[in-house]
Amino acid sequence: MRSLDAVLPLTLRDAPRARILLRSLERFCPVLGRLYLVTREGDVAAIERSLGAEFLPGKLEVLSEDALVPELREHRARGWYRQQLIKLAIAERVASDYYLTFDADVVATRPITIERLLPGGRAPCTLLPGEHRDWYAATEKLLGMRGAHPDKLHSVTPALLARDGVRALTEYLDRRFRERRFSPGLRGLRQRWLALRTRGRGEPWRLFLLGGLPWTEYAAYYTFLEASGQFDRFHVLSDVPIYDVRHSVWYRDRERFPSWDPAPLFAGEGPPFFVVIQSNTGLEPALVEERLRPFLEGPAKAALAEPGSR
Repeated sequence: MRSLDAVLPLTLRDAPRARILLRSLERFCPVLGRLYLVTREGDVAAIERSLGAEFLPGKLEVLSEDALVPELREHRARGWYRQQLIKLAIAERVASDYYLTFDADVVATRPITIERLLPGGRAPCTLLPGEHRDWYAATEKLLGMRGAHPDKLHSVTPALLARDGVRALTEYLDRRFRERRFSPGLRGLRQRWLALRTRGRGEPWRLFLLGGLPWTEYAAYYTFLEASGQFDRFHVLSDVPIYDVRHSVWYRDRERFPSWDPAPLFAGEGPPFFVVIQSNTGLEPALVEERLRPFLEGPAKAALAEPGSR
């Protein structure tokens, strides 16, 4: 695998923030294959004008959500769930064995190679303290499966997903929908209603998920791989996430941004390769861009420190 595809669900409002991500990928990710920007149908042209003509020539493809997930035209879901469905649905289009999932508030910080990002040919996955047990409880009920790490949270966006692992998950959901093995309770009633209403229109796995809200994409993906015995085929547990959890700026940390020093993030060779400056902090993209500009200008090799340094 010589390149790595990626997906970025994007709203027009977040385009200024995405500019920082795209600039950082130009600098640090020469192995990027195709980056799919997936947005509302009415915003495709504006996103193409805003980003497509300036960044990553020949690598960006702007898609409408409805083109990728036609079921969203009739079966609406809130923005967070739309993004999650997009990150799974893109597995039908990517050409690489693994693909990266991004949000607009992610920034690449260190030179990325396939060998560093996929040591031994498998994607690293880090287990974090289990703050969001509710994500897993809801998702396990949906799948009818239990994961292998009930007290942990799998690292989230930016993440490396195995294309064939996602396809195995969607095939499992396809079978459940076709065989009418619906979820318990109200979610099962919604799934039955969708089955009657659609009468064969739409992808079964997407209808299963749309009727089965709430769930989260990474809980579904990793729970399925663990429960079906396929995790070790695609992933290896790692103590170091591909994004820097400790030095990211989360909502709870927004007050410390004026004193936040990004320099250590850009020193040495990864992992971690990314940082998150969470959009819900309310920090203006221009302010973030100004802070990061010294590290995103010039050739990527300028960001390398001594070999093996961190």
